[in-house]
Amino acid sequence: MFSCILFDVDGTLLNTKKTTRLAAQAAIRETLGKEVDGQIVDSLFGISNYEAAPVYGYSDPMDFVVAIEKHYAVYAAQYNELFPGVPGVLNELKTRGVPMGVITARTRQEYDFDFDIFGLHQYFGVSVTLDDTVRGKPAADPIEKYIAQTGAQRSAILFVGDTPPDYGCAQNAGVAFAFAGWSGNNKIAGADYCLNTPDEILALVE
Repeated sequence: MFSCILFDVDGTLLNTKKTTRLAAQAAIRETLGKEVDGQIVDSLFGISNYEAAPVYGYSDPMDFVVAIEKHYAVYAAQYNELFPGVPGVLNELKTRGVPMGVITARTRQEYDFDFDIFGLHQYFGVSVTLDDTVRGKPAADPIEKYIAQTGAQRSAILFVGDTPPDYGCAQNAGVAFAFAGWSGNNKIAGADYCLNTPDEILALVE
C-alpha cells in the first residue's frame, strides 16, 4: 500500500496523443517542409519534444520545440481531454489527504498550459518538469528531485505512467510502478501493477 502517488501527464492524466501527432506534423511541415507519418510521431510519444527533434531531422532541437508549442495550443483546444475517471480519482485522493506529484517530460511552459486549462494545479504539491533536472526520464533524476523536495519515502511512492521512460524512471529511482492501461499503449512487462481504470489506484492507497 502506498501513501504518495506520482503521475505522468500525457497518456496518464490527459489524452493528448492526437493533439501531439497533429501538432508535430504541422510543425515539421512548416519548418522542414516535409511530411512525417503519424506512426513515427506516436512511436516517440512519452519523450520530450527536445529529444524527439533530432529523429525528425532537426539540427537545432529548439526549432522544433518552438514550432510544436505554437501548433499544440491550436489543436489542444479541440482534442485534449482528461481520461474518464481521472477527475474522480484526483478528488478522492485529495479528500483523503494523499500527497500527489507530477513527473513529466514536458517543459514548465507546456505543463502549465494544460494544467491551467483543466484546473489541475490544485491537486499537486510538487511537479517536476523537463526544466527541473539535468536528465529527464528514464533517468531517476525527476523522482529523486521530488523526494529531495518532499522527503517522501521510496517505499511509500507509487508512480503511475504509460510509457517505457516512465517505467525506467521508477525502476532507476527504486519506487513502485503502475502501468496506466487506459492509455491504450502496449502493456509494460515488469510493471508492479497493471491498472485498467484510474479508480483502481484507490485500492493501492493506504
